[in-house]
Amino acid sequence: MACPPCVFTAVRIPCAEFNRHFRSQICFPNHKQSTSNKKSISERKRCCETCGALLSGMNHDCSKWYCHTCKQNRATGHLFYMRPLKDVLPANANVLNIFYDFETTQNKTYSDTAKEHVPNIVCVQKFCAKFEEIEDCRL
Repeated sequence: MACPPCVFTAVRIPCAEFNRHFRSQICFPNHKQSTSNKKSISERKRCCETCGALLSGMNHDCSKWYCHTCKQNRATGHLFYMRPLKDVLPANANVLNIFYDFETTQNKTYSDTAKEHVPNIVCVQKFCAKFEEIEDCRL
């Protein structure tokens, strides 16, 4: 079970070893203590000395950030909303894949923070692995 969040105090305790600051004097030794997976919180999460990003892995490039969708380091400004399909066909070749996208307008306002998404373009594409070799296949 994870420990409760550390309580903020007026003093932040610096840790030169992992380039981090801790919330209190009680928090500092707790983060250096080994856990059940043999690494302390400080060993699993450190701050980059150059850009200050909180890192949980060793593959870091200051000019890029980790995209949780792609599972790769990507350039700043990378917009990725969907995971790519795996390059493995399902066990049953009779699977119909349908891909869709809605382009919407947000002209109708409900409140200061809420707007209605009204579709103005809907695109649909279908694909069946069984008929992949046939050009312009009608299902």
